Amino acid sequence: MNKDNEAGLIGGIMADPSQYEAVSEIINKNDFSWQPYGWAWQAIKTLRENNMGIDVITVGDELERKQKLGEFMTDGEGVMMTGRAGLSQLRAIGEPGNVMSYAFNVKDYSAKRDLDDLFSQGAVWSQNGRNANDIKNDIIKRIEDVQTFSPKAISHTQSIADAVSLAYDETDRAANGKIDYIPTGFADLDRMFSGGMTAPDLLILAGRPGTGKTAMMSNIAINSAKKKKNIVFFSLEMANKQIARRMIAQESGVSYDAQKSGKLAEDEWPKFTHGIESVAALSISLNDLPSIKISQIRQELRRLDNIDLVIVDYLQLATADGHQDNRVLEVGAVSRGLKLLAKEFDVPFLVGAQLSRAVEQRQSKRPVLSDLRESGSIEQDADIVMFIHPDEIKKQTELIVAKHRNGPVGSVQLAYRPALTKFENMTYRSE
Repeated sequence: MNKDNEAGLIGGIMADPSQYEAVSEIINKNDFSWQPYGWAWQAIKTLRENNMGIDVITVGDELERKQKLGEFMTDGEGVMMTGRAGLSQLRAIGEPGNVMSYAFNVKDYSAKRDLDDLFSQGAVWSQNGRNANDIKNDIIKRIEDVQTFSPKAISHTQSIADAVSLAYDETDRAANGKIDYIPTGFADLDRMFSGGMTAPDLLILAGRPGTGKTAMMSNIAINSAKKKKNIVFFSLEMANKQIARRMIAQESGVSYDAQKSGKLAEDEWPKFTHGIESVAALSISLNDLPSIKISQIRQELRRLDNIDLVIVDYLQLATADGHQDNRVLEVGAVSRGLKLLAKEFDVPFLVGAQLSRAVEQRQSKRPVLSDLRESGSIEQDADIVMFIHPDEIKKQTELIVAKHRNGPVGSVQLAYRPALTKFENMTYRSE
């Protein structure tokens, strides 16, 4: 029963106060279903914050100071025990070695109580005539606020020896060709990335409007999917059918405009049909919800299986979950949220971003990191920052890798076919 876990948690920490730090960020007084145990937890927290010892006596003194000791009670083998005797009973039954297990169960029961209340509220909303879509959105938002704890979180803390062992294993797999990179499909860029994109990198692809950000991302989606990768593409600016039409153009050689107007030459129809079949067979999921929130991206990714790459087009159109006082903070919250999602799902995120007009006002139009709109947080959170820089004179596009947290910077030259919204490999590369 949950009350037993609550008793065990309090008792285990009084038996071994060093266990408190391991669970202090997980548990709060509101997680206890039995109110006196919540008082005891708050007393333990206060003692720790004041650098005081934690035991039956000091916890009892703190409860007495808060005028709660007389009301404190616990069930001791069928006999209700109060005050210091009750604390002593908890101290006797709590096993310090099980404190983390107690904490997990206490938090789990607490979350289930919150969910029970939430679903009950949902039932009330459903019966009072609220719109179903509004109910769903409110339920989703409030579910995200329900705090849970997974034992998997503990695995993120490990000794340096364990981390070194994992690093060695990865190098060994790479030496034997067993590392599963996510290819961009652009040979020089993949070489610069030592094989391709890797988890949990946040890759920013930035450029001014009309320079081909969406085209580049849809190119990479197709190239990766052809290597049997599962892609999720969040298109915040264009409708799903527009992204699909671009992909069909890239695969078939039939221009976007021809598809849109329906004015295909006779010999283009077989190419068009083949392009449709080719794109439809790829493992790419599209989502065109505008102004999508970080929590909504998380919900969608949880619904899908075996994700290899997430693409978001583009960052400044996404929305943070909490209220932000200004646009810079809003973009920063989105940037940080996407980076955390990359780590949570252990996949690379390729995210489009807009450059500011500052790049157009300089004599040199070559973009630099400070040209990112609301650039501070984006630059900080990104593992890789790339700029699309069209060269009208050479009739080609320079893809500038301006930041690479774990590798070299430089640039790659690509050919661009505007009618097909398609980038292609070239042989020239500058460092």
